[in-house]
Amino acid sequence: MRWGVLAGAFAAVGTVAVGVAVLELTMEAVWRHGEYPDMAKARAAGAVERGWIPAWVPDEARAIKEVHNTDSGMRWLAFQLDPGAVEALVATLDREGFRAVTVSSPTVSPVFRSRLGIVLPPERVQALRLRWKVPEGARYGEYVAIEPDLGQVLVWSQPL
Repeated sequence: MRWGVLAGAFAAVGTVAVGVAVLELTMEAVWRHGEYPDMAKARAAGAVERGWIPAWVPDEARAIKEVHNTDSGMRWLAFQLDPGAVEALVATLDREGFRAVTVSSPTVSPVFRSRLGIVLPPERVQALRLRWKVPEGARYGEYVAIEPDLGQVLVWSQPL
């Protein structure tokens, strides 16, 4: 009887361990992330061509961090710009069809905040230059938040 109980316990632990391993492999297969010192490196790595980083991100972008979902196409992105380049980015977004929007706070999951290293002081949320659009045929909206004084840019997608 003891061996039967012990064998059952080992089987249960083994099943849980296999389940956790499969879940980890599945999560790793779905979510990917990358870091690039600048857009030249991001382009060379194929991140723009694959759609992980939008083509409208300026060549001057640096300290680029991105997380993307290989199944859904959703993405989160953070990069740095010189504050003097902010207006040019806003003009580019306007040409790309993004619209101005006002929200109290960008909704970016804490998991992605930590993975991207996003640091936006709460008192700066009201100063954000926010834009959004729904790409044609997409199941999500794409948002851009620009902190003009610090030159921090956050890009994320959110289901409709």
